[in-house]
Amino acid sequence: MSKHEIEFRLSGTGLPDGEIGMDGLAGIAGALQELATRIGRFSIDQGGPGPTKSSVEAVTRLRLTGLSDGSTRLHVAYGQPDVLPIDVGLEDETETLFLEIIEALSSGDRPGWVPEPVAESALKVLDALDRSADSIEVTTSRERTFEIRPATAERAVWRPALPVSHEVTSAVGRLEKVDLRDHQFRIRDDVGNAIALRHVVDAERVASLINQRVTATGQASRGARGELRGLDDPVLEAAPFPKEWGAGIGVDWSAELAKPGPDAQGGVELTDEEFADFLATLKS
Repeated sequence: MSKHEIEFRLSGTGLPDGEIGMDGLAGIAGALQELATRIGRFSIDQGGPGPTKSSVEAVTRLRLTGLSDGSTRLHVAYGQPDVLPIDVGLEDETETLFLEIIEALSSGDRPGWVPEPVAESALKVLDALDRSADSIEVTTSRERTFEIRPATAERAVWRPALPVSHEVTSAVGRLEKVDLRDHQFRIRDDVGNAIALRHVVDAERVASLINQRVTATGQASRGARGELRGLDDPVLEAAPFPKEWGAGIGVDWSAELAKPGPDAQGGVELTDEEFADFLATLKS
């Protein structure tokens, strides 16, 4: 695979190998291009005066260079086609950020630098992939391979941040993400809801609780239906499993075992005709 090439291997498309619906291809292409373009604009905004809008669009242009089977493989090239790039540094920089977002769609870990327009485009990529395939294996020219399962991918991290209320609440769950650079953690509660933890207090100390059950207490951010979506400035503490979740070790079962069992002679008594009707009903 040459420089600036990416391969998307789509599985579970519902079509023969090597094929993709035109609507699906258009949706994926449009979403990927929007993502690349917005990353490019973000890069020049951060860097101050320099490349023009047209040069940014040139170095972030995506091209479909091939379609092959082995499931359905989309071969995509990033940047200038076989010509001297307008800005080699900008092309390399924006491609790095683009691939970072594509890989983050697999892991569910939103990079701290991502602004809202880029996050919005990342969600569009997930939705476009979801309409075309069950899973997507991505291989980059930088020897990275990872899988995106759009139906189950983490979407909450890409949605706009919700207003923080003055309500202080607690949530209990497994600490599944730790980002010490941005002090952004995430827990997953007992029914599977992901809860973002922003600006975690004493992050370095509580990072050691990764993959353990914790209680997080902070200012709540809630969704439109009132569901807890995140906590700001949370304090984390280890949370032991409730005793009632234990295996019953040390419990005295003698009273339960002393209770009489079912009557072996009990049950409904049927006449021969009733039993025959019963069997006939089962066979009908």
